[in-house]
Amino acid sequence: MRFEVIVNGERRCVAGLEYGVLTVGTTWMKRNPDAFSPSPYRGMTKAEYLEEFANLHVGALDLSNAKEQPVDWLKEQFVPGDEIIIRVLPPGESDKPVPRQASSCSLSGQTSASPKPKREKTGIAYSIIVPSSLRDRIHQIFEQTLDSVTTDFGSSRVRYAIDGVAELEILFSEDQVPRDQPTVLLHLQIDDGEALHERLCEAGLAPSRQDARGEFDFSVPGGISFHVYPRPQQSKN
Repeated sequence: MRFEVIVNGERRCVAGLEYGVLTVGTTWMKRNPDAFSPSPYRGMTKAEYLEEFANLHVGALDLSNAKEQPVDWLKEQFVPGDEIIIRVLPPGESDKPVPRQASSCSLSGQTSASPKPKREKTGIAYSIIVPSSLRDRIHQIFEQTLDSVTTDFGSSRVRYAIDGVAELEILFSEDQVPRDQPTVLLHLQIDDGEALHERLCEAGLAPSRQDARGEFDFSVPGGISFHVYPRPQQSKN
């Protein structure tokens, strides 16, 4: 399958892979200036906190071989009045993607060898806004079920890391979360999938059945989804 993306009548790209996770997403964010305080948002200046953005992103996780590679076709801003059309096409020729320079979206503990852009200085692969009412439940899942390392910046901002890599930052908001906020999909590479699958069932998260390769999916409240797959066995040679 391929995605053809057209912006204001101009074809910007045709994205497609033989094997992978293909994504087209739009994101808009604007924070309430009255909610800023240095403590919950330390590490972020007020100017950065108040920065409004609307981005269009076309990317994928290339699963053509054992070394997963995040790639991109398009990253650009859009403004009110822009028309974005996504056409779903059958398999065929597509534009050549470019390797993503940011850290990998995998929670496997592996990071890209390429230098990170300045916006990626925190090592965060994703940032998502979630209703404050879900904070305790999400906190419980990440700490008790996923054994994550948590960095708490107050009641409004929490960063979760698995295998020591900061990958997901959640901003808990009292305001209504944008309905068009894309779902976050994270790839979790682990040693013992059966044990995690059992813990997820005990936590009431209803993971999918494990396939023949030991892979499965599950979701966390707030629009956060995981694809779990086993870590390759190291050669004894």
